[in-house]
Amino acid sequence: MSQWQKNLHTCRNHLTDWSKRKFKNNKIEIDSLVDQLNLMQHSWEENTENISRIKTKLNDLWRKEECYWQQRSRIKWLQNGDSRRLSKEGDKTRSRELKGKMATRNNHRREFAGLLRSISKSCLLQVGAEIGIPS
Repeated sequence: MSQWQKNLHTCRNHLTDWSKRKFKNNKIEIDSLVDQLNLMQHSWEENTENISRIKTKLNDLWRKEECYWQQRSRIKWLQNGDSRRLSKEGDKTRSRELKGKMATRNNHRREFAGLLRSISKSCLLQVGAEIGIPS
């Protein structure tokens, strides 16, 4: 294994560890908060403040979870294309429309790839700074 591959492997491991620390599993935290909420609702009057706090936190976590899945869906769509549209074979009009959409999609892919490169560079610099690697 070359030095570059070793560095890449080390970087990947550091990014994975950083991601697990920074973005905890929302599903586990949501389940825990739902359990707490169920217990507190048995004595509603005594726990109104805590119930309100937990509801707010649950809403925030559900929003984060929704955002995560939207991003995953968008990435998969950009990688694979819209299979329903591409699987339909048909007239010349649809073929021309698909060619135009493919060109647009390819432009979007290029823009997305550039965005990912800039985000990953900034993330790598941030993770490197957190673990003591000079930039």
